[in-house]
Amino acid sequence: MDLGPSHIVEASGQAVDGHTALARKYHGAAVFYFGYGVYYLARIIALGWRSDWNRHGFSPALAWAFIFVGILITVAFPYFIWRQVRWFAIALAVVVFLRSVYLFSQGNVDFFLAPFLVSAAAAWMLARAAWDL
Repeated sequence: MDLGPSHIVEASGQAVDGHTALARKYHGAAVFYFGYGVYYLARIIALGWRSDWNRHGFSPALAWAFIFVGILITVAFPYFIWRQVRWFAIALAVVVFLRSVYLFSQGNVDFFLAPFLVSAAAAWMLARAAWDL
């Protein structure tokens, strides 16, 4: 039975092939942040279709430009997290944590509960990777 190099483990319990516990935390945070971005994009698009974007002062072209920027962020940020850029993960963890605090401070539980839970979970995943918790 050949376990191959991906199953070689040091005495400390850390994998030798680069799949350390810290790398798994960063990879999990990257995947979770990608889901966080997709969740927010879907929510914004749904709100835009359900209501009129012009009501908020945005032309449809500007609204779609913001959505395009959101797509870029949704793809680029998880890439930097996956690559284990620690300072980026720390900064993003702080920003997402502050967003979750803001969402928690809003009084409308029906509207803000799901975004708060998703933001808080994303902040935890990022902090867990950035500070190796």
